[in-house]
Amino acid sequence: MTVCGGVNLEQVINISPIVTMVWNSGKNEAPCFVSEAVAAFGYSPADFTSGRLAYAAIIHPDDRPGLAFVPDCSFKTYRIACYDKSWRWVSHRICALDPNEGFASGHLWTIVDVTGAKEAEDSLKKSEQELQALLNAIPAVLMVVGENGEILNVSGSRETPLAGEASRYIGKNIEESLFREKSGTIMEPVRRCLETGIPQFFTFDTELAGRVYFQEARVSLFSASPDRAGRAAILAVLDITSKKELSDEIRLQAGHDPLDSPSNRGRFNRKLLISLAEAHRT
Repeated sequence: MTVCGGVNLEQVINISPIVTMVWNSGKNEAPCFVSEAVAAFGYSPADFTSGRLAYAAIIHPDDRPGLAFVPDCSFKTYRIACYDKSWRWVSHRICALDPNEGFASGHLWTIVDVTGAKEAEDSLKKSEQELQALLNAIPAVLMVVGENGEILNVSGSRETPLAGEASRYIGKNIEESLFREKSGTIMEPVRRCLETGIPQFFTFDTELAGRVYFQEARVSLFSASPDRAGRAAILAVLDITSKKELSDEIRLQAGHDPLDSPSNRGRFNRKLLISLAEAHRT
């Protein structure tokens, strides 16, 4: 191959971990050059240049449909079989060697093993799905709030009405969101947490679509990007509306008759004892 400035380009290509193939137009049954990097898949360049092994034969059957080998320089990701029958993910790119318009005299293929990156991507996607499933099982919302009150991020259970509504205000200040009536109640523990580093706990209520939702929140330090809002805190907001409503119902039932809601004997006796004690004191 060409020598450039005293450097043998073929030697450089063979050192590279990227598999390089050159195909002459009109002779697509076999490439005229294959780099030594193909040994990483258990093959030798001669396996392909001799025509003994067709490249299409090692592509995973599930990935063949819709896979077009055209010189559009776009990246295509699919699986190929190694010599030991294992499968590896590759990123494939085909470009025309002739820069002029019209029919290209040849094509350059570059094939990179991306198995590690693909497995890491799949693992990350699985972790995100597991995390979302966990969040969906808990009636909670996670909000990242900057020290200036900006809502940096929102995630949480899809079953929690607050999660979907709060996500509409990402990038806006607490005072501009659905929490504007409680901005002081929220920002006071946020600033206290940022100043002391100690987690804070508080409760608040929010009205949404004509209904009041009761929330229990825990504030912790969160490492935010310094080019955005500097320091930030993460709020784990738990919806305790059902718990609050049940508690109110139990309290009501403890002091009232369940049929027509007048005060029951227990509530009368408690009030009587309190009144007698007050009368005795005065």
